[in-house]
This record gives sequence, C-alpha cells and structure tokens, in this order.
Amino acid sequence: MPRAATSINSCLRSGFIWGVSAFLFACSPPHEPVNLAGNNWLGYQPFYVAKELNPQTVNEREFSIHSLPSTSNLLRLMSEGQLDGGFLTLDEALIYQQGTNEQLCVAMVTDVSRGGDGLIMRPDWREQPEPLRIAHEATAVGGYMLKRAMQFEVFEGKAIQPSVATLNMHASLFESGAVDGVITFHPVLGRLERMPSEVIFDSSMIAAEIVDLLVIKKSVWDRHGGHIRPKLMQLWETSVSEFKALTPEVTRIVSVNTGLSRRELVLALAGLELVGATDSEAFNLSETLKSVQQFLLETGLLTKRQSLDYCDKGWAN
Repeated sequence: MPRAATSINSCLRSGFIWGVSAFLFACSPPHEPVNLAGNNWLGYQPFYVAKELNPQTVNEREFSIHSLPSTSNLLRLMSEGQLDGGFLTLDEALIYQQGTNEQLCVAMVTDVSRGGDGLIMRPDWREQPEPLRIAHEATAVGGYMLKRAMQFEVFEGKAIQPSVATLNMHASLFESGAVDGVITFHPVLGRLERMPSEVIFDSSMIAAEIVDLLVIKKSVWDRHGGHIRPKLMQLWETSVSEFKALTPEVTRIVSVNTGLSRRELVLALAGLELVGATDSEAFNLSETLKSVQQFLLETGLLTKRQSLDYCDKGWAN
C-alpha cells in the first residue's frame, strides 16, 4: 500500500515487528529530513503519485512523505516527535493542536469535498417509524455533516437517532436495513448509490466546509519552510494534471494505494476538488475554520478556540 522511497521500502520489507513508530525512527532522524505522512485518502494521492512517477523530484535526505495505514498512527507519531506534520482533515488538526499545545500551520489545502461525502437513505425512509436511525463514523466530520443536514431540514421534521459505525460497517448496515441512512463517502457512497437509495444531503450543498490539509508544526516550518515550500509545490504540480486524467500508470498507482477500481476512482473524483492552495487568495481558510470550529466547541470536542492559518500568514481564529 505505501509508495515510499527505496530506503523506506527496505524498512517496510523488514516488517512491522517494531511498529510504524520504530520504522520511522530507524529510517530517519526526527527532523532531518523533514518527515511528513498521511493515510491513503484520495485527495493526498497526487503527492504519492509524484513520488512514484518522478522520484528525482524529492531528495529524501531533506524532505520525505510516507504513507501510513491510518490517521491514528500519524497522530501518535506526530505527538512523539517522529513526524513533523501530516495530512489531516481540518477538525483533526484542531483537535490534535489542542491536545498537544503544539502550534500547527497549514502548508496546503489539498482538497475540498464537493459531493464526495453524503447522507444516503434507504428508499422507504419516509415510511419508517421515528426516530430514524442514522449511522456515521466517530469523527467530527460525520457529526458535522449530520448537524448541517439537520439545519437543511432534510429529514422533513422526523426525529433521528444517530449511531456510530466504522466505515467498513456502513454498507452492511445499510443493506440489511439495520439503519435508515448513513453518512459516508466514496467509494462506499458510490456503491450504495447503485442500490435503491436516495442521497438527501451531500457536501456539494455546503461548499468548502469539508476540507483536507497538509499541516506542519510551526516550529519546523520556521526552520525549514524555505526548502519545504518549493518541494511541495513541485510535487503537486508535476502530478495533479495526470492524476485528474487518470492515465493508466496513475490509475495503477492509485488503485494499489486505495483499493479502488478505475470506475470507483472516476466516481470518487467527481465529488472531490483538488485545490493545492497555499494562501488565502487560492482558498479562504478563515471562513471554513470558523464554521468547523464552532461545531467542535458546541459538541465539546474543543474546549477553547484554536488559532490556525497558512504557514506564511498570521493566525485565524
């Protein structure tokens, strides 16, 4: 699944006996090179594709991006000081920052969900007794989507009963009728859409509110931003056009990373806007931050407001 440089691959082939934490520690020191990582979410794939297609664009002794199995691994390694940053959703970045008291900055807004996340209902949901059973992941994004759906009054006045379910349970819960609807994302969303169903709310209705970021510890950026910035942009720009076109080689790489077929990739990309923004002129992060942060405060996931902005800017609240 991970597509990393030769030195990292050699460590991966030795197995995870000592865990991902030991792998990163053994393969590189904490800050030389600057170590970044992410899971295999589709919006992060341009970086992995660029590394595979154009390995000469990255000097691993200065700068590296690793693919990890999960965000939980990433957050743990960041807190332990073995990663200098990573790919996170906005809510994940804010919650991490509060828990560690470590100031982050946004090196790039990688992508915006424009329909890639949705609330899909069984076709007979209007005839079902209340409360309607709605499942979503135990993430702030799932809860945020549910809150916004309720504000749009998509349930037509019916009471709801939320429940937490991991992504791998969404399809089976939906198909069996154990829930009346799920908040999910591609590829699960696309698969459920091929069944009798109705999408009553999706992220295209709340433009620019569900975003993914590359965040870096501000202290690291202050020391290394001068060489991080051009490398990030070079990686992004060398692959994003090919990535959008899903050329055969890109399709092969991304399919291996994500487990998605070409057809599923096409569906997923239709609901995703690849942004690559590094400043407020390219993407206004401040407005999105206010909306998401307010939800996190109301639900108790944040206890105080967090400051977060682009790495070369002041701080937005």
